[in-house]
Amino acid sequence: MKVETNLKELKKLFSNISKKGELQTHLSLTAFKNSFRILIGDGNAMFEATIPATVYQEGDVVVWCGDFKSIITRFTGNTVIIEKVIGSECARLQFTTENAQSTISYNLDTELVFPSKIKDYFKINGNVLKEALKKVIFVADIKHDRTYGMYCYFKSKPDNTLELVATDGRRIAVTTTNCELLENFEFTIPKKDINTLNKLLSNNEITCSLHEYISDYRGSIKYICFQISNIRLVIRQEEFEYPSYQTVLDDVKPTYYVTVNRKQFYDAMNGALTIQKNQTDIPKVYLTQDDDNKITIKTPEQYYFEANIQAKTIGQPIPLAFNPKYLTEVLNVINSDEITLEIRGSDKSIRLQDANLVYVFMPIRL
Repeated sequence: MKVETNLKELKKLFSNISKKGELQTHLSLTAFKNSFRILIGDGNAMFEATIPATVYQEGDVVVWCGDFKSIITRFTGNTVIIEKVIGSECARLQFTTENAQSTISYNLDTELVFPSKIKDYFKINGNVLKEALKKVIFVADIKHDRTYGMYCYFKSKPDNTLELVATDGRRIAVTTTNCELLENFEFTIPKKDINTLNKLLSNNEITCSLHEYISDYRGSIKYICFQISNIRLVIRQEEFEYPSYQTVLDDVKPTYYVTVNRKQFYDAMNGALTIQKNQTDIPKVYLTQDDDNKITIKTPEQYYFEANIQAKTIGQPIPLAFNPKYLTEVLNVINSDEITLEIRGSDKSIRLQDANLVYVFMPIRL
């Protein structure tokens, strides 16, 4: 195998999978016709990209991803020649640019096989999907829920929309967005793979599909594939049933509504969070209504923070305590000038809705 390809294009690809734990295992290289295929994976997730190249000799090789990336990232120049060299003592992969040369060994027996496509699920604009993921993925956290907290849930809706859900066991975010629905579906994607996907999304069409790999030992293994231009990202599916979240959304049944300016409320929450950032206890704020047109936000007495905010309220006032982080994070993904807290009781779920977003979180017991 011997190919010449654009070095900057290679660096760009690896910048999308550069963080610890993101698909950095085996790397398969295949040269054929006028292209160069790079396949990275560990059985749970795989990243495939095909880039233009001058192919002097077709062939393939498997190396360690970390070894390959370390050379590519430190080389400079416009192009790089990658050549498979078989010596008397070991097999090597040689890299040559205008001003440098380096080699790595490739005596790996591992074979990477890309799973076969079964059917397409939906098509969507990359920026639209990125914006929808932004509205929910901040909630996903395994700190309080090790089963569902590490995932984002995807589900088709009858009105040709895509629903995305994330939870950490104490709060839940649900959003919907338009897509071209090709088949009904529901599946989950780990948060770490959502982070990789987000770096690939841009203003182009994305196709999501179901793939399968038949293993001699484990039988049928299902994968979800996102096709993004010349790149494909596949994530292995784990078999489990996502919890029934609609009951949680509908169970709020508010009797007290508080409508405030989003920026003023965010500034108050952020101030309360900042003053408690070095403490070991869970951050806390108290919300009380002073009169018909004003609410007060206070921290516990030892932190000395208080903010008064103009508000429109409906119903009998209910004093509350909650984690200000739960509000700062959701307010960062809301664009409306005003937000409304829908409250049922001091120890009951609180709901916040904005356009295509529904957000429910638990208060702190008074």
